[in-house]
Amino acid sequence: RCIEKDPGRRPSSAAQVAAALPGGDPLAAAIAAGETPSPEMVAAAGQTGALAPSRARGLLIVLAAGLVLAFVLTPRANIAAFVPLDKSPEVLRERAREILLAAGIGRPADSASWFRTDDRFLIWAQGHGGLNSDLSRDAVALVYRQAASSLGTALGETGPYPSPYVDALNPPPIEPGMAEVWVDPRGRLVRLSIVPPQLPKESGTPPETDWSPLFREAGLDMSRFTAVLPSWSPRNFATARAAWEGPHPERQGLTMRVEAASFRGRPVSFLWIGPWTKAAETPAAGDAGNVAFEVLLLVFLLGGAYLARRNVRAGRGDRRGAIRLGAVIFILQGAMWILGGHHVKGTDEGWILIEAFCNAAGMAIGFWLLYLAIEPFARRRWPQMLISWTRALSGTGRDPLVGRDVLIGLTAGVATGLIMGPIRVLLPMKLGIQGPTPHFFDIAAPVSPGRAIAFLLSPVEYAGFWVLGLVFLLVLARAVVRSGWFAGFVVALIAASTFLGATGIAITLPLALLSAGLLVAVTVRFGVLSAVAFESSRRIAGYYIYSTDPSSWTFYAGMIAVAGIAALAWWATRTALAGRPLFGTMEEAGGS
Repeated sequence: RCIEKDPGRRPSSAAQVAAALPGGDPLAAAIAAGETPSPEMVAAAGQTGALAPSRARGLLIVLAAGLVLAFVLTPRANIAAFVPLDKSPEVLRERAREILLAAGIGRPADSASWFRTDDRFLIWAQGHGGLNSDLSRDAVALVYRQAASSLGTALGETGPYPSPYVDALNPPPIEPGMAEVWVDPRGRLVRLSIVPPQLPKESGTPPETDWSPLFREAGLDMSRFTAVLPSWSPRNFATARAAWEGPHPERQGLTMRVEAASFRGRPVSFLWIGPWTKAAETPAAGDAGNVAFEVLLLVFLLGGAYLARRNVRAGRGDRRGAIRLGAVIFILQGAMWILGGHHVKGTDEGWILIEAFCNAAGMAIGFWLLYLAIEPFARRRWPQMLISWTRALSGTGRDPLVGRDVLIGLTAGVATGLIMGPIRVLLPMKLGIQGPTPHFFDIAAPVSPGRAIAFLLSPVEYAGFWVLGLVFLLVLARAVVRSGWFAGFVVALIAASTFLGATGIAITLPLALLSAGLLVAVTVRFGVLSAVAFESSRRIAGYYIYSTDPSSWTFYAGMIAVAGIAALAWWATRTALAGRPLFGTMEEAGGS
């Protein structure tokens, strides 16, 4: 092997030469002796991992077929397939500004927007005739916020609290002139909230409020609504309140409610309320899946802090690998903020940069801590899972085993994404039974190319955390039950339990168990690196492709997702081939 003509087939280190000699497997010897092998020993263990061209072609064909199916099926399982989204975010944002101008609110100094999907409406609609395009005002809305000052700074009693992201409560809607408007995909008003001035210029008796403009902005016929006593309080102070009940303009037999409020004759609140609408203080139904996930998160963090301290003090932690992993997470988190964060002009951007730096540093420290806690135990009890991962962290990105494991993970992940993504939603529809609701079109929706890329990076970070947590559970379970595959089955059950409480549980839970089982199998058989690629591609291919129509403004996000996976797969293939041609002839027999 040392004198092979092909450099990719030669041993990459002296440790690999030693391992190839009779009785020369240092990793097996260390485990048999009850010792913890060093990270260098783990990286040197195993074969080069070069793929035969025929196997590489097979994996690429399966991956390409999976991406094609995801491109066709995933958009059909998204709420965007049931609600017309013809108007672009730019058009909807301008429509929201027009509504505020009509309400007497001038042009803003800063603004932000995102989409939201009403999950309570989707659940309600399943039992009341299903979804259709006429109910777009109830299912999806673009949320638009604006302010007379920077939205990047939430002003409090002790000074500014900058944040790199804007949502409904950050910054708190407390400054005069702040406004929030919800418009449906057709541009109709769904909700309005305006913070009135602290010192109004007008004095005396306030004028009567003309409510008809609000109804026109909402596309409603006010003559069909009957005045009733108000029961919903507006978010901000108001001097007058009113309420009406009337028929839903698109669904016969459904009675809706409109609540509105004004301050000295100018509207400051508008609420479109259906039987699915719940008050903010209404306790949500218990979600066993969220509880299970939060318990696992608490175990990972608290247990990780304790174990990391012990490992560092005992000199067992892979400090170099932990630092490099933390650096990768820091760069990834920083890239997500640059592309998807809220940026403003002026000095506030400096404070937001500091906050974004703290967020990225905190996330990096969390991964650093978790890795120091988990990696030594995995290296001692299950080092095979860390071979390609350790090689990748050591900087040997051109290692054939690294490429092979990434390619296998991408292929299996895209296939599993079809199961947990579109198949989980579309299969019950075909069978005529109640299943999960369509995938949400929410804050991760492609309101801009930068944000689309940022939210495509987020599954990679999530996958890293989730896989490290699974490795911790695998090592723990194996220490208890001894059998590796039985330990994997137990961990798959635990992972699938995070879907308890999800809609369509009869369909979701078996598919979740299958998905978790495949993830555990990939982790055990091919290692952590392959599992991270698996989980990242599963989420991207199963959820982040919105449209197959090139003329749609949602199309480019799916193209970015598919192109990203395809580019990574091509790099992994070239690396796994170790310099051999993909359509080789003489070299076919030489691969592993």
